[in-house]
Amino acid sequence: MIGERLKQLRLARGLSLDDLALKLEGAVTKQALSKYEQDKDNPSLSVLNKLAIVLNVPRTRLWEKPEVRVEVIA
Repeated sequence: MIGERLKQLRLARGLSLDDLALKLEGAVTKQALSKYEQDKDNPSLSVLNKLAIVLNVPRTRLWEKPEVRVEVIA
């Protein structure tokens, strides 16, 4: 549910999954973040709060529909 928004916010801040996991100081792993972005799992409220703090957004913004679609072209 929050996957696309989480990925958009992470990329907008120039963070890799590894970078975001480090900023969360052990709250979740890179693998867990990847599952969140793929909508295979949902973060707990405590993780959601930490993500909002690290990404510098209100927690409710993580649940909003993304305004722009971000794609990586290799």
